[in-house]
Amino acid sequence: MRRPLHIALHWTNSFLIVAALASGGEAIWMTSFGVVALIWSAMALVLGLNGRPGPALEGGFRLFHQWGHRALYVFVAVTAASALELPYFADLPTRQMLFALIAIGSIHAVFHLWRHTTLGDNALNTILPKFLHGIL
Repeated sequence: MRRPLHIALHWTNSFLIVAALASGGEAIWMTSFGVVALIWSAMALVLGLNGRPGPALEGGFRLFHQWGHRALYVFVAVTAASALELPYFADLPTRQMLFALIAIGSIHAVFHLWRHTTLGDNALNTILPKFLHGIL
């Protein structure tokens, strides 16, 4: 049950970031993003990272995988707290943080595309729903 929930929260968050920005920061989208992102971040905090670096990932890339994902979860959680205007986070520039999440998420995606295609470690299978595995 953990993997499907992780996949659903991952892709829902991606959609909600774009929706929040496209709507100009309407409260419904900001709140939806904040709630989903905090649930996803809490899940990672309590249960740990969902994916592991494959054996083909060596050296600095292996370290980047683990610590980069942890840093990304922290940034998602802080952005969510800002979107929900929680105490200590309400004054942060939420809109700019959402744009930063898109940029960081793009780097994250390119990293996993590189892993999947160049290293051949099927990295995308861990985050895509099973019905899409056949086209990878």
